[in-house]
Amino acid sequence: MALRSAEFVAERQKSWEELRRLVSKIKRRGLRSLSPAEAIAFPYLYCKTCTDGETAKTLGLSPDVIDYINNLVQQAHSILYSRPPLCLRQIWNFFRYNFPLSVAKNILPILFVFGLFFGLAIATCLVVLNDPPSAAKILGQGEIAFLKEIWAKYPIRSAQDNIQMTSYYIANNVSICFACLVLGIGFGIPTVLLVAFNAFNMGASAGIVINAGYGENFFNFVIAHSALELLGLCLTAGAGLAIGIAAIRATSRRRSQEVAAKAREVIPLMWGAAFFITLAAFVEGFISASGMPLIFKLSIFLISLLFVMLYALTFVLGRLKKAFRQQLRSCSSKE
Repeated sequence: MALRSAEFVAERQKSWEELRRLVSKIKRRGLRSLSPAEAIAFPYLYCKTCTDGETAKTLGLSPDVIDYINNLVQQAHSILYSRPPLCLRQIWNFFRYNFPLSVAKNILPILFVFGLFFGLAIATCLVVLNDPPSAAKILGQGEIAFLKEIWAKYPIRSAQDNIQMTSYYIANNVSICFACLVLGIGFGIPTVLLVAFNAFNMGASAGIVINAGYGENFFNFVIAHSALELLGLCLTAGAGLAIGIAAIRATSRRRSQEVAAKAREVIPLMWGAAFFITLAAFVEGFISASGMPLIFKLSIFLISLLFVMLYALTFVLGRLKKAFRQQLRSCSSKE
């Protein structure tokens, strides 16, 4: 047995040392430092060393040798099965390729949500401005009295309150957007109803506050973060509606397969919306309720709006044209 053990160690030691060298190289310089031959050899050496660990236990080798093999296997395992760290290049590629492509593929549901939300919100606000008692049909007398009370004085908070409210804004906005997405499984109808509900409430609230003479306080608070927040809401609702349309659309695949495919397609859309929602929550928490001049907050709104428009023109429009050309080619080939 001792002879067999010595032969086993002598035979396998070279591959162990090679694996140890590759692990050390990856830790120092990253996976990209491996040559093509080393990249192929690394998982093979890992599997082989795993088997050697079990064989070493069967042969009853010394604890030092077994610990050496186990430690080597653990290090290699953590490299092979751990998620690579997020780098700036991955973030750039997401916002340059993945997110614009997801927006382009689902542009019609997104535009529908944008039109529905802003159309209903503006129309409701105008109706309430011309007929203030009509707001009671949407909000109720208690909520109307509450809105007038809180907007009678501009809200300025302490730094600690800003941190707490930022967390609240993130949780609240994410919950609404998550509901818009998940409810899309109901053929998109609950998502549309939720968007309409929020539009009615926003329009009615704005009309009530303006009629009460507190419009300056209201716009001073909402103007800085509104562009990013509403963009995130419309993107997630558009994603939910796209899933609902996929559930309705009849294809050669089963409905569950169609919905699953569409859900995978809108994942980048959700990550992009989460970015805008989180950024809006920080602006709302630390800038909207501050005593900064209105011109500064208006500048943030205009910069946000300009950024979104430039981003759409630079990246989304190109992806949209490409998707449109592909659709035309597919239609031509079917004919």
